[in-house]
Amino acid sequence: MPESNIPQVQPDLSFDDLLRQAEQSAPVLDKTAQDILQRLKDAHPDVMEGVRFEMGPLKTWESAQKKLPDYDGDHRQIKDLTRGRFVTQTPEQIQLIKQELSNLNLAGMNNKYEVPSETGYRDLNTKVVLPNGHIGEIQVQQEDMLRVNKQTHTLMKEANRIKELAQSENRPFTPEEVSRRNVLKTQAIELHNAAAYDGKINSLLDPDVKTKFIYTGPVDNKGRALNVILDKLGDVGKSNKNIVLDVGIAAAVGAASLAAGASPAEAAYNSGQTLNPIPETTDALLHGESGVEVVEAAVQDASA
Repeated sequence: MPESNIPQVQPDLSFDDLLRQAEQSAPVLDKTAQDILQRLKDAHPDVMEGVRFEMGPLKTWESAQKKLPDYDGDHRQIKDLTRGRFVTQTPEQIQLIKQELSNLNLAGMNNKYEVPSETGYRDLNTKVVLPNGHIGEIQVQQEDMLRVNKQTHTLMKEANRIKELAQSENRPFTPEEVSRRNVLKTQAIELHNAAAYDGKINSLLDPDVKTKFIYTGPVDNKGRALNVILDKLGDVGKSNKNIVLDVGIAAAVGAASLAAGASPAEAAYNSGQTLNPIPETTDALLHGESGVEVVEAAVQDASA
């Protein structure tokens, strides 16, 4: 059973010592999760088939430094220096792992399967207190949600770029920027909701938010929604660094705008905006990381 008085911050170490402790703690976090996985596979071999646990890369000194402003410079608040994830397929697997994780000493649990992010992203994020006091992160993610992570991460990065531009110029959004941000968010919601539909994880939603995050669009001949949406969503981050969107997704955006209460004129405008290429200014090599590292970080941080 979890102990009382569980620490909510990392041990009182220097920044560099905390990073060293994270490296030493990674095998312990890995073993903790692998033990959980083995117990569940022994007890529920059919249900747990296909589930895996994988460690993510240790957060680098540079990446950790960039997070300090989020915590008023207190490096003890950074709790994902060492991290890993369960990759699941079904809601039953998610629930079993969640129950096991609840028996650990946790400094926090955020269940986005019950209440998703504003763009519909879903995962389970736990902060696990290890025997040496170090706090590591274990996420429980679902394969269909991971499938769209790169696309939705790029969409929301572009929305944030528009926000940062307006802030840097000390002005409100222009009508065009408001519309474009709404389009980007709508596309991310559609992708996440379609992924959740295919993964059959809507059963985990809190009843109070179900209507907002239920996919109601078309499905293919295999009953899957995500293939339809992805077929309508053009390539992300081509050599010209544009998000190319075709007429099909524009129509879907217009329909979604109407469903959200927009006027027909606003819905038509949103559809028209969707057809315009949107520059991807959030380089995949931001902060000197490789494209693979950026995608991995997006998966691990669940930043949508």
